[in-house]
Amino acid sequence: MLEKDKAICIRKTDYSETSQIVTLLTENFGKISAIAKGSRRSKSNSFGGKIELFSFGEIVFSPSKTSSLATLTEFDQKPVFIGVSRNLYNLNCAMFAMELIHSLTEEHDPHAELFALLYEFLSEIQLCAGKEKSLGVLIKFQLALLEELGVALAFEQCSNCGTAFSAQWQGAWFSSENNGFVCRDCESAFVDKLQISMPIALSLFNQREFLSLEFSALEYIERFLIRHLTFLLNRPPRLARFFL
Repeated sequence: MLEKDKAICIRKTDYSETSQIVTLLTENFGKISAIAKGSRRSKSNSFGGKIELFSFGEIVFSPSKTSSLATLTEFDQKPVFIGVSRNLYNLNCAMFAMELIHSLTEEHDPHAELFALLYEFLSEIQLCAGKEKSLGVLIKFQLALLEELGVALAFEQCSNCGTAFSAQWQGAWFSSENNGFVCRDCESAFVDKLQISMPIALSLFNQREFLSLEFSALEYIERFLIRHLTFLLNRPPRLARFFL
């Protein structure tokens, strides 16, 4: 039975001289892996040529009853995100986002909101001029991704005692184990705690301020997020090296 959907390519690898194996985030079927036979042929009518990372368009595929690998029969690739690769830093940000989606999601778990989030992120990142803007967009994406996956970070209150966060706190700490801020009265109970400067803590509390932060402050936030993602994945993200 053939299925149709919209998709974004988040991973690709050459399988043979003429074929590829691709991982796609779809709007209605979630993440799927599929073999695209003949996609590397330059005159392929079904795919319009080799499937590239960030390719977006309508797909037709046949789910497999015997394995997790579907068969991709058509991919009407549209050059919607062609601008992503024009800037190396933006490209690194986008590739890192693809890795996180691939690592943090399960196959065949429908998630239309996640598809919309990725589409919005790629649309935004390809237009960014300057590392400050790009990193701010990446940070915003990572926080939204965690929220969509049901593991949103708690910045509104102490994740241990529930005390509301405010500028009057006598210091702020983050615990990956507790998935959020902990206050001064609670921080001693958490071995994995990381002290966060109050200006940074306030920017995380009020996320609309991201794009006004200096690059050094954004780098601080990104390192802290990578530390948390490493905790969630039990390993460092492979492309985190671009931001450390």
